Amino acid sequence: MRSGEVFPSKYLKAEDMDGDAVVTIEKVELEKFTDPQTKRESEKPVMHLRGVDKGMILNKTNWALIARQ
Repeated sequence: MRSGEVFPSKYLKAEDMDGDAVVTIEKVELEKFTDPQTKRESEKPVMHLRGVDKGMILNKTNWALIARQ
């Protein structure tokens, strides 16, 4: 049983994918998030892939790797 089955998330995680996959980026949108500890609001980029229901929150490393492709 995967942790995503026990603790479902709105966002895509590496464990949601079965190995390598060729995907198409449909769009990247900024979404507002509130830090549960500080209650500060910020925006983060969320990448949506064609044919995948969940979006993936991008950090600086993911953003840089995708931009190089």
